[in-house]
Amino acid sequence: AAVGATAAASAAGGNRYNNNYYNAAEPQRGYMNNNYNGNNQNDFDQCVQQAQREVQNSFTPMNQTNCQPYSGQYTTVFVDPESGKHHNASLCIFFTPDPQRRGFRISGQGSDIDGNTMIEDGFAKYDGTAWWIERNISGDIGLQVLSRGNFNFYQHTFEGTWLANSMLSGPYLSFSAAAMQNQQSSSIQSNEPKLPVVTGVVVQDGYSNNTQYGNNGPVTVMGQAI
Repeated sequence: AAVGATAAASAAGGNRYNNNYYNAAEPQRGYMNNNYNGNNQNDFDQCVQQAQREVQNSFTPMNQTNCQPYSGQYTTVFVDPESGKHHNASLCIFFTPDPQRRGFRISGQGSDIDGNTMIEDGFAKYDGTAWWIERNISGDIGLQVLSRGNFNFYQHTFEGTWLANSMLSGPYLSFSAAAMQNQQSSSIQSNEPKLPVVTGVVVQDGYSNNTQYGNNGPVTVMGQAI
């Protein structure tokens, strides 16, 4: 699933459909799944509904002046819980102001090791509390991933977890806007110390006829012959 979505696919072919994994993100539920089946989907749907209620019921002041979510490309890193390998993903997230002034609707699309995804539904409150659900439209067709956590609208980052409908789950190791990463890279380069540039001026003097210097004479730097 997408950037934030597919957090569990290994290069050896393991992905979030490989579900011999204890759900660490929902330890109170105690999932131990051996097969992908309808029961998993029912549990997943319940988790989606729970995430929706948690975000909807969370308290947040209706202060729109300080909320400027970044709509654009985000990059993230997640871990395959089976292999422990790290994988990169990208997700284009778009925030649309909610007509009822409760926050922002979330839409977009992404790609990762499991395939291409699209965000089917999602919501973010003014304080950054958010959830969204992605569905694969290529690769592992049928894979769905729920992401929930908190956006930092000032730093354009997200901290949270993902949960697949195979009931595999895990945290996002990093999740930030690509534009912010480019700015940080440029800032680092601009702060690098610059080497001094030494310039020389060729002048003529009594050595102008010396064959060692041809017709140009010795080279001087800051008035000193070298």
